Amino acid sequence: MELDAYRSCSFAEKRQVLSVFWRSEPAPTSKIDAAAVQYGPWAVGFLIVIVLELLVLLLITVLAGHPAGWLALLPGALALFGLWRAIGRTRTLHSRATS
Repeated sequence: MELDAYRSCSFAEKRQVLSVFWRSEPAPTSKIDAAAVQYGPWAVGFLIVIVLELLVLLLITVLAGHPAGWLALLPGALALFGLWRAIGRTRTLHSRATS
């Protein structure tokens, strides 16, 4: 998983990459589109880690009987939604780049 197109972007271009990836905005240049395609697998990977961490936190605290454990439920649900969205966007951008 290379990130050469993403790393070569300026700060403003990286903001455009995030807009293309998360907000489904059209890519203004092919460089931004290529960077968004490269960004996708990394976003999915990091979100998997976050969801797993919150799941472990939820399970440990709930099984221990601590009522504050349920506080991890909302962030976990949001992270799970983000993961679902990131997987969908990664597939969309990848299929658009290969066609």
